[in-house]
Amino acid sequence: MARAIRDFWRLVQLPAGFERNSGDAVAYQSWKRARQTKDLAARSRAIAQGLKFAESATARAEIEKLLSDFTVVPARPAPLLPLYRLESEENLPRLLPVAGQFPLTKADFLGVKPLQVQEPFATVSISETVTLVPVPSWQGILAAGFPVGIFCRSNELPRMDSSLAETVLLVVDRQFESWNNSHYYLVEEEGQLTVRWFETEPELELVGEVILVLRPKHILDENNLAEPWQMDD
Repeated sequence: MARAIRDFWRLVQLPAGFERNSGDAVAYQSWKRARQTKDLAARSRAIAQGLKFAESATARAEIEKLLSDFTVVPARPAPLLPLYRLESEENLPRLLPVAGQFPLTKADFLGVKPLQVQEPFATVSISETVTLVPVPSWQGILAAGFPVGIFCRSNELPRMDSSLAETVLLVVDRQFESWNNSHYYLVEEEGQLTVRWFETEPELELVGEVILVLRPKHILDENNLAEPWQMDD
């Protein structure tokens, strides 16, 4: 009865004939149950219970109509919740702290503090002002010890087409093991950070190892992402 009264009072618009009182609230639940029941005996019991609790004359009239109207109105089942499970690490983006945009100093880069990531959803709590950027959890990102983001123009990087300059995200691992001639590194020259490749082990201090250069998204029609049927076509 308590649940019937609670649900009834939550209704924005009262059903026709029923008034906002406890008796009509319980009677309404009996009226609904009677309309959804095919079994005549069970239907009669629900009608009798509704008439017992109904306080208003209009509610009694609505219930009495069921004595001659045997239409069965099927109950609508509650919909399923939109339940999903992440099956791949790549489906969960990783938030990276951003040191800023070139030109930067070594102090700017090393001043970035690590994020405290909490499982199971890789949530991040921020207690101070910091810029974050989401990137896919690709293997290189997951393997990085302390990845930090830097924004720069693509023509500021080696072996990039200067005629197609655009803003890119440079992901640099501050916690790398050692120099490797297969990687680019972040070094400080003349007070500013720059990206360099070294054929042989350098004498310069290596500030970080470049693990990713991410170009911005380029989608011809972003509205199509909200229309699956258009993508199917």
